[in-house]
Amino acid sequence: MVRLLAAVLIIATPPVPGPVVAGFQPPTSAYGPGHRGLDYAVTPGEAVHAVTDGVVVFAGTVGATRHVSVRLADGRLVTISFLQTVSVRRGEVVRRGELVGTAGGVDPLDTRYDGSRLLLTLRVGGVYVDPSVLFAPPDLPSVVHLAPWTDRPPATAPAATPPVPGALTLLALATLVAT
Repeated sequence: MVRLLAAVLIIATPPVPGPVVAGFQPPTSAYGPGHRGLDYAVTPGEAVHAVTDGVVVFAGTVGATRHVSVRLADGRLVTISFLQTVSVRRGEVVRRGELVGTAGGVDPLDTRYDGSRLLLTLRVGGVYVDPSVLFAPPDLPSVVHLAPWTDRPPATAPAATPPVPGALTLLALATLVAT
């Protein structure tokens, strides 16, 4: 018997093409000072896109500002803040690159968010972490596995050079396990 074990690989892209103008600065404590995300330069009215696939768990206003939060397949939570408009609803499935709103939201309590910035945050287990990890190359050892080839392929496989006993075969994003 052969089992297929699949790994989750999440591909992400920034919500807007603008440059990052303020980076992540971890807070000193749960409520301490720091910058809990990435700020992107934006033009008011500019399209804002889903960073990756997920389910919208919040879409609306908090105080005077608009936000969209998306739960990823691996449980992480991505939030895009200071939107001018929101174009998705809670419970909706979004795909990477799909429109979630427009940039240009203003925070009357924080002069940094004057419509020219967008905030992207990432939480893991309720803790803010640097969202730039979303855009890093995948950790290949966690998604690519080597498995010993100990048997010939099934008769339905195309004719090929028979495998050498004990040779390793590279399988991207999955591992075949012979039992």
